[in-house]
Formats: sequence, structure tokens, C-alpha cells
Amino acid sequence: SITEINFAAFVGCTSITNLVISDSVTNIGSYVFYGCSNLKSIRIPSSVEYIGGSAFSDCTGVTEIYYTDTDYIYPSFSYVGADGNGIELVIGKDVTRIPSYLFRSTNIKSVTFEDGSVCETVGENGFSNCKNLESLKFPNSLLVVERNAFDGCTGLKSVVLSNKLTQIEAYTFEGCTSLETVSGVPVTLESIGAQAFANCTSLKTISYDGEYNEWRFIEKATNWAENTCDFEVACAPSRGLLYEMSNDGSEFYISEFDKTMLPSELVNDENK
Repeated sequence: SITEINFAAFVGCTSITNLVISDSVTNIGSYVFYGCSNLKSIRIPSSVEYIGGSAFSDCTGVTEIYYTDTDYIYPSFSYVGADGNGIELVIGKDVTRIPSYLFRSTNIKSVTFEDGSVCETVGENGFSNCKNLESLKFPNSLLVVERNAFDGCTGLKSVVLSNKLTQIEAYTFEGCTSLETVSGVPVTLESIGAQAFANCTSLKTISYDGEYNEWRFIEKATNWAENTCDFEVACAPSRGLLYEMSNDGSEFYISEFDKTMLPSELVNDENK
């Protein structure tokens, strides 16, 4: 049985339209399917342990990817699907990490994590510059979203976070100019990095599962929401709404009863 597909084995084979890789394959070399412009569907089995650099790059006609690889070093899918209407990406349930730069500048329109997903990390620049991606729902196994993971995803409109998430690193959603809502921000969240939501100029609401004081004590870089519009952070219902004013970073608490806007430092804890 074949265990390896070696360097540039099928480079430029425009006659290939669908690809199902055998369960015996453990290694896909660099540039193996580079430039297979008529390839529509890619299915990678869990047996694959390594995918080389640019293995699927410039496969511009791809519309479906089923990804279950467990190891990885170099960008493998850059500019995949560039000529199509967008790729439907399915992440297999046994994937524990989306490697750094894996899907950067890929024409992905949707990402689905299989039921029972154990994915814990989205790596640095994992999906950066995926301009056609419109929505995201993370599996509840996810703990960390690394820096620049979705930087420049200008079509992204909504994000649902994991209920176990602990970190949103620097520049994670920087430049997501269509992003309007971020929901399911969990009480487990410990920190939001520098410019994590900078230049999200359409942002309207961040929904936080905890209470107002819990939100205030999340470690947030001073410029985490730099150059956004004014948006609301909706805390647990008993706590009313917290507004982040993007022009100076000040926080305002809205009383549930009289709707009076007050600077947060003037609201006594016992009155909240």
C-alpha cells in the first residue's frame, strides 16, 4: 500500500477533479498537487501525519475540503479555490489544533467542526485573509485562538465562541470590517490581546455570559478594540449593559431600571 506521495508528484495535473487519499497514506510531500486547477474536492484521512508546503496551493477550482490531518509544518492550502464561489471546509472531530498559516488566503466560505470535536487551538494566522468566510461557530473544546488567526477576514459577520475559551490573542479579529456580533463569550475567558478587535468598524454587540464585574476584570489590552465604532457589551441580564466607547476606551454602565449612563467607576458594586 502507498504510504507517501512524494514531492511534486502530480503538479499541474489539470485532469484531476476529485481526490480521495488512501487510508494507508501518512505523508503528503510539498507541491504534490500544486496547480491542479480543476480539482474540486479534497478528502484527507486521519492516517495522514504530515502535509508539505504548498501541497495544494493554486488548486483554484476547489469547493470542498475534508481535513483530518494531525500534524503539519508549512502552509499547504494557500490560494486554494480562488476561482470558485467558496470552499466548504469540514474539520474532522479528531483534529486537536488548526496549524498556523494552514488556510491563510484560502477562499473558504464556511467552516464546520464535526460533532464531538476535540479541537483546542486555532493557530497563528490559521484563517487570516479568508475574505469570503461569513460566519464561525467554534466547538466547545476550543481553549485558545492565537494571534492573527482571523486577521483580515473582511466578509466575517458573526462569531460564536467556545464556552471553554481562555484566551483571545493579539490581532485575532483585526480588520474584520464586516463583523457585527460576537456571542457566547464565556466566563472562562482570561485575556483579550492587543488590537484583537481593532478596525472592526461594523461591530455592534459582544455578548458576555458572565456578570458585569467579571467582564471588567478580564485582562484586556488598552487598545483591544482600537478604531471600532461604539458597540455594546451585553452582560448577564441581571447586570444590564456595558458600553465600550471606542474613542477613548472608557466604560459605561447602563442601569436596568432607569437606563442612566454612568462611568463604571462611579457605580457602586452593591447597587449593581
